[in-house]
Amino acid sequence: METMLSLLTHALLLQTVTSQTINGDDLSALLSFKSLIRDDPREVMSSWDTAGNATNMPAPVICQWTGVSCNNRRHPGRVTTLRLSGAGLVGTISPQLGNLTHLRVLDLSANSLDGDIPASLGGCRKLRTLNLSTNHLSGSIPDDLGQSSKLAIFDVGHNNLTGNVPKSFSNLTTLMKFIIETNFFDGKDLSWMGNLTSLTHFVLEGNRFTGNIPESFEALEYLHHHIVPPIVHCDIKPSNILLDDDMVAHVTDFGLAKIINIAEPCKESSSFVIKGTIGYVAPEYGSGSPVSMDGDIYSYGVLLLEMFTGRRPTDNFINGMASLIDYVKTAYPNNLLEILDTNATYNGNTQDMTQLVVYPIFRLGLACCKESPRERMKMDNVVKELNAIKKAFSAHTYA
Repeated sequence: METMLSLLTHALLLQTVTSQTINGDDLSALLSFKSLIRDDPREVMSSWDTAGNATNMPAPVICQWTGVSCNNRRHPGRVTTLRLSGAGLVGTISPQLGNLTHLRVLDLSANSLDGDIPASLGGCRKLRTLNLSTNHLSGSIPDDLGQSSKLAIFDVGHNNLTGNVPKSFSNLTTLMKFIIETNFFDGKDLSWMGNLTSLTHFVLEGNRFTGNIPESFEALEYLHHHIVPPIVHCDIKPSNILLDDDMVAHVTDFGLAKIINIAEPCKESSSFVIKGTIGYVAPEYGSGSPVSMDGDIYSYGVLLLEMFTGRRPTDNFINGMASLIDYVKTAYPNNLLEILDTNATYNGNTQDMTQLVVYPIFRLGLACCKESPRERMKMDNVVKELNAIKKAFSAHTYA
């Protein structure tokens, strides 16, 4: 009995030692990554032990390196996270990182890394977050990256990437965030984005795509008129229009978005849930009408009126007015300055501003908020109107 117990004890100890032994591929991949870093100004990688390169290095050693996390359960010692964001690293990304087959998070954002994105990263099939934004990476996005079946967050914004965005990303049913802003992509076919039903946040600004999206109104035009089948956002409101440091608008939160099948339009149902936010949701949705591009246009019209009045659609209005739309209608067209947001300032002639901006904007907002969906403007015409207003105002201002 004692002999059996002793053997069992030794077996358990042997199993523990073996399970805590670092995987040679993981170790080699990390050391290769460090070898290609030319400058580490903050010495964040000083804890990385380059002397130990044997496959029997104890797992806790590598798992305590700065930025490295390991799996402690099913696959002890396997690297699951490499996070060195904002470390100021200068160098290139080692292709051997593709050997980190248990890697779930790779965040090398906000460094000074250059060269190409290794296609080998597509071999990290468990990768959920890949953030390489704000570096000096060049070349194109490798098609193999679309093979990481669990990829949910992909951010390569603010680099020097070119070429096309691979269609392989359309196979990712888990993709939630897709950001490729401020690169030099010149691909024209992004219709496959309509297949990304799980996508809740995408930013494409600053590229040369057909239907480029530098403003929120052009983002809606892109969704409605440049993707086949078209996409309805279903929740246009101020909190879903985000501004970056350059005051560029980003449409976000596609959690309620719907792909519209024009050949088989949605049918009305007696059982429905209103899609959208109170105050911005189109009135026909309340009676069970299916979601449509007209609903997005109504929400955008409310957004315009809110921006220029400073009043929320859920505010309490006096004199029997039930909504922001009624509030604007009572002042249109002769008393618009009385309802204009007091924070709106202009150094030029007030009459010029009224004729060039205030009157056209309120007219456009009301045209988007027509009670009947069929009477509302289409988003491509809204874009034309807004661009004409911007052009006229700029010509007057800088004349």
